[in-house]
Amino acid sequence: MRRAALAAAILLAQLLVSEAADLGDLRIPRERIPAWNPGVEGGIPDTTRWPAIDARRFGAVPDDGEDDTAAINRAITAAAAGGGGKVAYLPAGTYLVSLGTPIALKSGVVLRG
Repeated sequence: MRRAALAAAILLAQLLVSEAADLGDLRIPRERIPAWNPGVEGGIPDTTRWPAIDARRFGAVPDDGEDDTAAINRAITAAAAGGGGKVAYLPAGTYLVSLGTPIALKSGVVLRG
């Protein structure tokens, strides 16, 4: 009887593995895994050649422990000017963003860092 129970447990485990995504200790059934759909008609654009607006020009200073939210928002607004098609660029470092003021992303702007 123990051998049959063990065989059934192994079979069940194999079924679970084949019907779920392996995320370490977390298993999500395949029917619960959303399809990747970026929501952008035609897919996500290649922005490697878009002009970059450096957030440091607007007062963002990485690694200084000061709030950079307003400066990042100013860089995003500048990147959106003229219809967008630009990157609001944050060079390497840590930027402090306040909880009370959201980062306001705009159409046609990609935030990259």
